[in-house]
Amino acid sequence: MGAVGMFDDDIYLKRLDQKVWQFKDNAPTRVELAVLEYLKDQGFSGYFTEHFNYENTLLGMMCWCNRDSYFTEKRKSLAVNRISDAFDYAQDGFYTSPPFKTHKFYHSDLFHNAEMFTSEKIKEILTVWQRKNVKSDFCGRRYLKPRPASDLSADELISFYYAKGGKDYFLSYLEHFFNSEVQALKKRSRDSIELLYQNPSDNLDVLRTDLWSSSLHLFQCLSKGTRVAWDQSNHHLDELNSKISAVPDVKIRDDLFSLARDISDYILTKSDGIDRWLIYSVLDLEVWDSQGVASVEVKAPRDRLSVSQKKQLEADVKYNKRSWVIYVHEST
Repeated sequence: MGAVGMFDDDIYLKRLDQKVWQFKDNAPTRVELAVLEYLKDQGFSGYFTEHFNYENTLLGMMCWCNRDSYFTEKRKSLAVNRISDAFDYAQDGFYTSPPFKTHKFYHSDLFHNAEMFTSEKIKEILTVWQRKNVKSDFCGRRYLKPRPASDLSADELISFYYAKGGKDYFLSYLEHFFNSEVQALKKRSRDSIELLYQNPSDNLDVLRTDLWSSSLHLFQCLSKGTRVAWDQSNHHLDELNSKISAVPDVKIRDDLFSLARDISDYILTKSDGIDRWLIYSVLDLEVWDSQGVASVEVKAPRDRLSVSQKKQLEADVKYNKRSWVIYVHEST
């Protein structure tokens, strides 16, 4: 048992070049993928987190694609590429149309889609994605660009879905980061700022932009799911309050101050319960077996854990989440 995480593990792989490693006689590759091959040989399933994010994939399927109308759409690409976009561009979301191109659904529609989701839909939706040659962040990333759906496996997604805890886990995630309460706060913010846009005064242009930007950054912090972002929310709230004080219209200013107080109350009431959901660092590999999901950090010779990685491993211990570090050594 290591000092942090679930345990530390030492494995030996062939090193063919400075950044090229090989497990058994498999194709040479980067060290994280070679370790993933080792873990699969040990009975795990898994993926490299720089390439895929199955949670995001499944949330996209659940909220955006689990509706009859999706299967008859002529559009080939997905109208949204991240789960946050699905909620922010909703009719009752943060963005306004125009100037932004919002979609036609409401928060309640997206949640209803998720609540009606079953594992059988994973293969059905992925088949449509692959037939339409979808490339999206919902499918992962490849060389900093959206990954094609052809790189995804329905069987792996279904296996991961159940390993995470099935629909209950994903609905709980949505309740923590995209609940109706925070959606209502986004809409109130949008509506108040829109009132300023109805005033033609050029003197308000900078203020309107500043208010919009501060509000956007604040709400992004509340839905990003990282410890750093959540901790920054109070900073952005202070920034928002300073901008509100410059609003000349008394009614709008009072409404915005009231909104800021409600956002502050929301952060305060959610902070304790959300702690176990926030991440300090995304570790290299996400793997799973019959015991559930685990996160694995891979370290080649002379690599060291960062401060955020150590905090993540310590948080995993605190909340009984499986995680460990694999230290890779050159085989002789």
